[in-house]
Amino acid sequence: MQTHISIERLRLFWNLDLRADGFCMEARQHQPMLAASSLSTHFPSINRHRRTIVIPEIRGDSVLVYIAIYKGEEGNNLKFFFDYFSSDKEKKPMTICFNGIQLHRSRFIFLHDKKYEEDVPGYWNYRHIRLSGIEANIRRLEISGGECRMDIARLNAREQSGFSISDFRSKTTFSKQKLYF
Repeated sequence: MQTHISIERLRLFWNLDLRADGFCMEARQHQPMLAASSLSTHFPSINRHRRTIVIPEIRGDSVLVYIAIYKGEEGNNLKFFFDYFSSDKEKKPMTICFNGIQLHRSRFIFLHDKKYEEDVPGYWNYRHIRLSGIEANIRRLEISGGECRMDIARLNAREQSGFSISDFRSKTTFSKQKLYF
């Protein structure tokens, strides 16, 4: 997998709240896949028999989600993550549920190849999508069998071309092969 995870500071409170400051998960290309100045949640529950992990509401500040498809590689840098939760012929697929995600002052980057077409101000570049100023409320996010389903209650963001998203709401499903809204 060759993934590196670092946390500058981890705090566990008496009510079992967790807070991670300076969180970073890097891919083998030494690019962050997920980073945040702070993430906080309540302690997760794990059911080995049902193969589920349930994480209560998670709150993130200055979160960066970086998805990239590098030249010469199959799939994106999160492929290993979906593969881990994909169905195993001998076992029921693992499921991870987030019962709410709040994002503030966050960013999302999608990069297709390290060499991409140069950005032209005011034009959409589908090979280099960069959203900033993300404020989001996701009611539920579930990853199971290589598929991700989420209920987006509110999403606001601005793309580098000037395109903006305001009060976007959707029930969304995506995997390596599909994306539905």
